[in-house]
Amino acid sequence: MLKRLTNITPQKSFIVLVLAFIALAFTNGVPFIYSDGYASFHTASSIVDYHSWVSPEKPEHYDYKGHVIDQMGDGSFNVVYPPGTAVFNVPGQFIAKQFEGEKTIYNDYYKATNGHTLAEGVAFLVTANIFGLLTIYLLYKICFEITASQKVSILLTFAAYFSSYAIWYVMLNPSFNHTYELFGVSLAVYAFIKYLKTKTYTFPSNIALQSNSAKTLRQAQDKLWLRLNRADWFIFLTGAGVGIATLSRPVLLIIGIPVGLYFLLEIFRIILRSTPSPIPDPNPGPSPSPDSLLTKAPSEDDLLAPAQVQAYSGKSITQNAKLKTLLINLKYLIVYGLGGLPFAILLCWYNFVSYGKLIASGYDEVRGETFQFEEFNGLKVLFSFERGWFVYSPIFLIGVVGLILLFRQTRDKFNNNNTFLGFWSLFSIISLVTIYGFWPSWWAGGSYGHRFMLPLLPFGVIGLGSLINLVKTYNVKPITYNKLSRFITFILIMTTLWSLTLTLMYRFTPVAELKPTTDFVESGGRVMYSGDRYTPYDMFKYQFDLLKDSSGPTNYISNLIDSGNGGNSIIPILLGQGNTTLRIDEQIPGTLTFKVIEPPKRVYDIPMFIDLYIKDTASGLVSKITLRGAANGSSYTFVYSAFCFPTDSNILINCNISNYPKELSKDEYVGLSANNNQLQIYFFKADKLFFKGSPINLPDGVQNYSI
Repeated sequence: MLKRLTNITPQKSFIVLVLAFIALAFTNGVPFIYSDGYASFHTASSIVDYHSWVSPEKPEHYDYKGHVIDQMGDGSFNVVYPPGTAVFNVPGQFIAKQFEGEKTIYNDYYKATNGHTLAEGVAFLVTANIFGLLTIYLLYKICFEITASQKVSILLTFAAYFSSYAIWYVMLNPSFNHTYELFGVSLAVYAFIKYLKTKTYTFPSNIALQSNSAKTLRQAQDKLWLRLNRADWFIFLTGAGVGIATLSRPVLLIIGIPVGLYFLLEIFRIILRSTPSPIPDPNPGPSPSPDSLLTKAPSEDDLLAPAQVQAYSGKSITQNAKLKTLLINLKYLIVYGLGGLPFAILLCWYNFVSYGKLIASGYDEVRGETFQFEEFNGLKVLFSFERGWFVYSPIFLIGVVGLILLFRQTRDKFNNNNTFLGFWSLFSIISLVTIYGFWPSWWAGGSYGHRFMLPLLPFGVIGLGSLINLVKTYNVKPITYNKLSRFITFILIMTTLWSLTLTLMYRFTPVAELKPTTDFVESGGRVMYSGDRYTPYDMFKYQFDLLKDSSGPTNYISNLIDSGNGGNSIIPILLGQGNTTLRIDEQIPGTLTFKVIEPPKRVYDIPMFIDLYIKDTASGLVSKITLRGAANGSSYTFVYSAFCFPTDSNILINCNISNYPKELSKDEYVGLSANNNQLQIYFFKADKLFFKGSPINLPDGVQNYSI
């Protein structure tokens, strides 16, 4: 078994990874849109249906929008989030629309339950899986460029990715932005590392040494400036990666700033030099890692010293080479900008159509929500038990240590490729921690781990790989290489197991229910609800209590399944484990209808009695109603003009009652509205039954509906 493990190859590993993703997609992939994901679904649907960033009319999924879709002043319906995820899901949504037919929220179970068809949900899941696999491949390539070891890269990539909780944003919340922003940052980091390795140097000695001709050297310089080479393409991809990340989450533009500064500094150096000098890292000192391709010292085929150039060409060629060097770096800067330009145009276009401005934030324009500089929560972002990055993913603390060592390994801080990577990584980490430290919801709302830190995963991989490289060269007694290597390996294994355990527990722990609803606090101007205040301790305690309270293995497994969190995946759907839905229907003017819609296959019984209160806000009158004999296709209809006298014998109604509770807990009731909000309907929650309609949203911190 150990021999097989040591013989792993990238090809075999990728095949196993694809098969694992397919298995996870069927067993844990949730083809439904939730919460923030409705923003991406709405924008993608608007593009497919109306060829516009916004919907000109109220969409069918509006009742399911949560907090992310709003009606603008011009009557259009728009979202507060950027369009990156929506753009990448347009092809899948276009294909899914071909299977929609005549399905509506009143006759299709999936649309009635979630506001979209099953095909549309599956399209989001498939697209997220594709980008998730591409991201893991890029992370592996990043790690390999650092460590030059296939086995180490495979293991570190696995440890880092599955310690980040990114997998649940592929499987459980595939419509969220995180999979796509992580892909963009990974592409940018990998492409720039490849640029650092493959860039054509300013003074190609392999040409100059073969000829004393000034014409030969000048021709080489001309080709370097005019021809697009591999380095140019990698720079273009770097810009494209930053553009993708920014289109998905605009604050990630800050990650691309150091790359632009890198080329600007090269240009300024050339301008200030009296004689030209080569661009690449001279790295005169010993390499800390002989196996690392990035730390390889340049050979004579890589660069030619200025004195050698002068010896061959004289002063006139020296000045000409200096100009060409400047133009080459200017070209790199332009190509970098061109890579991100298409995505910048898309984002500005989206902002202009949505908010009337080229540069805008949907949070600020729609909600008036922005950064709060009165309180800084950066340390909580990193170390809070309620969502701290290093608490939930401690492996990245080790990665940060590796980045610090990488940054400090040479004295020439901005001419060494490795040191620049360390600087870029640390700059990106510090920047995002600072940005989200001032964000009102610093804990990232409902989140697996700290989801705002997910884009930093590629930089964590660089740090981990660099640390492994440094360990290889360490041999100072009494701590020898073997001892240090075993210690680092042990720490990596333990931190990975910690995060994997939490990852698994997320799926089988109702984290939003671990704290009483009264346990909420205000932080940064926002309310941190009880559902967001769980800690790893709460998750472990819930699982231990579940095990302790179970009468046996079978009962424990049953209780564990009932504790499932994140929604039904494909296999449970096929097995008929979906809940029945009761949907409010107001299609016929002057009537109110409750429709019972079952899933295509059902194993759970429908409750025989459904209790509710209805309040007419115009008259202030309250009625108590019981619906009997619910079955698939059942309809309970009220005529407004004779509301208290329904003709259906399965409707029991006590009209205009005076003895009713003045407040109803949202833990026990679901509040919906009808007839342009004139009617407030409060359903008593029933087991295995969803209630869907226009929701009554309570203000922050309010736990009860007021009748």
